[in-house]
Amino acid sequence: MIELAPERSRLGLHWRLGLVRLYLVVVCVWLSGFGYAAYDANRQFTRAQEFLRASDTEKRMGHPIVYDQTDVARWLTEQTERRSLALWALPLFPIGAPILYLVGMWILARLRRIGVALGSGHS
Repeated sequence: MIELAPERSRLGLHWRLGLVRLYLVVVCVWLSGFGYAAYDANRQFTRAQEFLRASDTEKRMGHPIVYDQTDVARWLTEQTERRSLALWALPLFPIGAPILYLVGMWILARLRRIGVALGSGHS
């Protein structure tokens, strides 16, 4: 097989490899950021649950409670939402970006085919 423009195909290969490397770096940063957010939210959620259990025990024993339990319950709800968001965001970029790339390439290939078909029909 004869290559018509070997330097052009090498350039395209270098671009693709560069984009793959950039994608891998962004995926690592994405996963570490949202992974830590999920971990931290889960840790805060567990601490809030433990605090609520301890304050219930203190209340049953007749000891005064310094903190308002509605504030702690609100904090528990915030941590639940934060954890849920982080867990949903974890696979978003690593899976979504390649899918968007493939869909974009498919659309470009279809447009090129339509353009070639229109161009050959007019000649």
